[in-house]
Amino acid sequence: MTKVERCPNCGAIKCPNCGAPLKPEVRACPYCGVELVISEDGADFQKVELLNCPHCGSKISRHTPLCPSCEKKAWQYCPNLRCDEKFDVNLLACPRCDTEVRRGYSRLEEEYATLVEKPVAKAQEEINKQLVDGERVLVQLVAVEDTLVLTDCRILHCSGTKSFTYIYSEVTNAALDKYGNLTISLGGEKPKDILLICPVKKQAEFAQAVELIQSFLKKAVVKNN
Repeated sequence: MTKVERCPNCGAIKCPNCGAPLKPEVRACPYCGVELVISEDGADFQKVELLNCPHCGSKISRHTPLCPSCEKKAWQYCPNLRCDEKFDVNLLACPRCDTEVRRGYSRLEEEYATLVEKPVAKAQEEINKQLVDGERVLVQLVAVEDTLVLTDCRILHCSGTKSFTYIYSEVTNAALDKYGNLTISLGGEKPKDILLICPVKKQAEFAQAVELIQSFLKKAVVKNN
């Protein structure tokens, strides 16, 4: 662990790798690309070792399963939501809990089958463009004006003709209000909230979607060990 150096005037922290000034909430340096894990008290941090993509060999983040170079799925979460293991995409079973990948995801897909709805054609077209080889769609949830797709490695949000994608480590919270509307809070340099308006009598389906998002948020947490 390295002591966090902060500017006494603006509160910016110094990147331990290149020395560039970073905002306190930043978890990856935009100048050198190094990823950081900051202790709970904010006093120390450490550099996070990058992984090698098994397809093209590029260095990739532990935050996202998708390689930015070859656009293939480079590693996978264990399909057992109670296990937080991440492992090679070519393995057939989780090395920690022995859950068989194919059967595990089949159970997940069956458990959330009631959430799958047919989105409008334009939204479906945008979704299909963004999916990569090996990425599993677990839920397609239709809000009043938006379509939300939860895959095993990220969230796709289609609003009108525009589409957005977020990795689970960017999401800080997902919760429902008393009307069943879903708010997804994003962190990073530009924090924001995404509000999806729940259709009438769809509160139960939205609640299940939140449960799934929160399960994957826990898996996306980068540990210090």
